[in-house]
Amino acid sequence: MTTFLSRISNQVQLAYVPHTSVQGDVWQLQRKSTATSSGASNGTTLIDDQLGATDNVWNGKYWIHILSGDAKGEWRRIVDYTGSSTTAKLEGNGFTAQIASGVEYELWLSPEPVVVATATSAGGNQCVDTNRNEPDDFWVGYMLVAANGGTANSAARSGFKITSFVNATGVFTVDASDLPIGWGSTSSAGDVYLLRKAIDATDISAGVAEEYIPRGTNRVNFSKGDGVVGPRSGTFSFSLPIRPSGSLASSGNKPQQSNVGGLLEACGLEETITQSQTATTGGTTTSIVFTGTTDVPKIGQMVIHNGNATFVTAISSSGGNTTLTVSPALPVAPASGDVINLSRMYSTTTDGDLYGVTLEYEVDSVRHTITGCMGNVTLNDGAAPTMSFEFQVDHWIRNIQASGCSYVRGYSTVAPILAQDRLAYLDGTAADIGGLTATPGTEVVAKGVQGSQGVNGRVGFQISNIVPGATFNTLLDAQGSSIPEDGKFLKRTANDFAVVFGSHGSTFAVRLPVARLIESPTPTDLDGVVGAPNVVEAQDAGRKLNETNNVSKVPDFAFHIS
Repeated sequence: MTTFLSRISNQVQLAYVPHTSVQGDVWQLQRKSTATSSGASNGTTLIDDQLGATDNVWNGKYWIHILSGDAKGEWRRIVDYTGSSTTAKLEGNGFTAQIASGVEYELWLSPEPVVVATATSAGGNQCVDTNRNEPDDFWVGYMLVAANGGTANSAARSGFKITSFVNATGVFTVDASDLPIGWGSTSSAGDVYLLRKAIDATDISAGVAEEYIPRGTNRVNFSKGDGVVGPRSGTFSFSLPIRPSGSLASSGNKPQQSNVGGLLEACGLEETITQSQTATTGGTTTSIVFTGTTDVPKIGQMVIHNGNATFVTAISSSGGNTTLTVSPALPVAPASGDVINLSRMYSTTTDGDLYGVTLEYEVDSVRHTITGCMGNVTLNDGAAPTMSFEFQVDHWIRNIQASGCSYVRGYSTVAPILAQDRLAYLDGTAADIGGLTATPGTEVVAKGVQGSQGVNGRVGFQISNIVPGATFNTLLDAQGSSIPEDGKFLKRTANDFAVVFGSHGSTFAVRLPVARLIESPTPTDLDGVVGAPNVVEAQDAGRKLNETNNVSKVPDFAFHIS
């Protein structure tokens, strides 16, 4: 009898960070060079007098790809560069072998956004990077994970949650309650921190591969091999429950980002953020009035009053006030002083700016850094609705070493939304539906760049088309076998379809215009009764780029998260 031991991989963690530059979704080759002296015997450094004399110039954003020697094919991030000795210190345990003099390598610039301290911080719970130019509080909710410097010990690498980011000064502030676990000191110029947001995903499937390109003919007598190694690419997919941000934004404040915000922007959607307002007199159940004409919600955006969600269908301004026309009607008209809470809207892009994400996927101490991820997301209804992401991968790096960071404290503690809290509306009228799925239907293709790795960069991926769509089952009414909603799909123009999950600060919604798709439905089982689903596809309802006053058309497709 044969006996064997099997090991089941169950130590898995997944985190991401959104790319912040449309042009930065691809890797850029900086130079090819050769080590001029031998680095440390344990593979933690590389020395090359051609790298220049400026301290910290290669920190954080740059990677070494070894082309020859015992560590051939390996990639490692530079976390500390000393110009006087032209020595590049590498992240973690470095390469698996010494980088000896004469070893060939490439220097690459990664699209992954990182924090490289540009000055010594003023406080022990801060670091400063004046080169990060995202809007104020863009990074709130993400974690800083130390890759080197005085805070790069095992405790500190479990990450610190960011509570504030100030664009003008580049100051990141982390949660003071995290400090006892080992921040330990102020950050110094050159210290490298990774930006990460932990997501508790399931159904993870990594289809990353390294391409092999065979030679055109059998050239055994003329070469050492019959092909060459091509680019690394592939697919990556996972599912996760939908979690709101955890609390409604008070008047004058903007809603927090949920744990899926940055992922949605890699699926052909752009984010709209507007601060909550205070209602004034004169409102009704279908109109909301507030003082001021700045930071106005956009057409189609979800607003919440006393836990009830509705959507903006028109905007007008007069006498210093702004009036929002909303549908469906609220059960109670907003009174003076009531807070009108806003959500974050993720809708089809109007400017064509599409951003990828970097994923850090670790299973049993093997870490993959996966960049240039773009793709599609599908909303799947269920007891707890989920989002399923399917990404095309531009490039990936495998490191046979744990990240040294446990993201357990970074996971969201907000309870997922439940399907039992679902309400559906068709043109503002309640509709009884089940089995909802919805997707922006993005298509991802390789960028049309010459060469297998592009011109001074990799090929990368881009989103080429968006065709929103949805399916759902509709129940028969009490009158008999008629389907009241069915007739509405026969209109020549698209209808407004909205499905809202949850309430009172835990709200998620999907909204899209729909028209009937002429095809035979597939019967499904509805608690023992055969039901025919309505299959719908979104049609372009029209949209103005500025979405300003007197524009009554709605976005093609949008997710909303409070």
